[in-house]
Amino acid sequence: MPEAQNTPDPVLPMTDQKRLALLEAVFEETPDVILLKDAKGNFLLCNHTLARLYNTTPEAMVGKHDGDFGVPKELADGYRANVLAIMARGETEVVLEDSRNAVTGEIRHFKSIKRPFKDAEGNKQILVIAHDITDLVRAQQQVAQSEQRLQEVLAATREGIWDWHVASGRVVHNQQWFRILGFAHGELTGHVDAFSARLHPDDKAQVWQRLRQLLSGNEEFYRSEHRMVRKDGTVIWVLDRGRVAEYDTHGAPVRVVGAYVDISERKRHEAELRQALELAKSKTDG
Repeated sequence: MPEAQNTPDPVLPMTDQKRLALLEAVFEETPDVILLKDAKGNFLLCNHTLARLYNTTPEAMVGKHDGDFGVPKELADGYRANVLAIMARGETEVVLEDSRNAVTGEIRHFKSIKRPFKDAEGNKQILVIAHDITDLVRAQQQVAQSEQRLQEVLAATREGIWDWHVASGRVVHNQQWFRILGFAHGELTGHVDAFSARLHPDDKAQVWQRLRQLLSGNEEFYRSEHRMVRKDGTVIWVLDRGRVAEYDTHGAPVRVVGAYVDISERKRHEAELRQALELAKSKTDG
């Protein structure tokens, strides 16, 4: 007698009722705002996510406009103008826009997909699915603010910043890095060879020796006082510092970041002090 074989249970087709229940669950449980508006820009339906934002119920929103729920007139009029324009163009668009929480007054940021279509009777409608990106926008704003503060500090300290990708030789500089050498921003090529070419011939070997010490891991930090040649040919003294900011999986340096500053004035004072001391010593000895 042949052995009985296990056969998988047949997959029963989903009934229209179950399918509708599933869609309703998705519609109501999603954290995204989902709404449908008519040809005048008024609500035909919406989910609870939007209703909570407006401190009302989905049923109470039907036939009404955003301005009826405490949204500032400028924002509400902007919503209406936007959906009417998209329905007129007849193409799906992605829109970045803001909305106001009716309870807290907080402004939230959304990325909205707006898809226009016509119903069975040919009436224009538009489906809007809006994803709340407030946390992302705020994080980007914080990064921008931090970057602005950093640039202000760097401008105050007159630091020229460099970021060197070791394998490619590509170097990114801030504006002050070029300004110290008398160049306009971006006037020199963004390659480490451009930096090397501005090193004073008598100091170049020593500078690269110090950088190799850093890259080999023999030194944790790079620090060098050396001369560089400006665009007009004049020579300046700089204090250059850096460290490895990123390593690959094998422990080899990927990026080195650092900063330099013009110390020519300090060097002149030191030279003048040495001359004065030598003069005083010669007079004392005499």
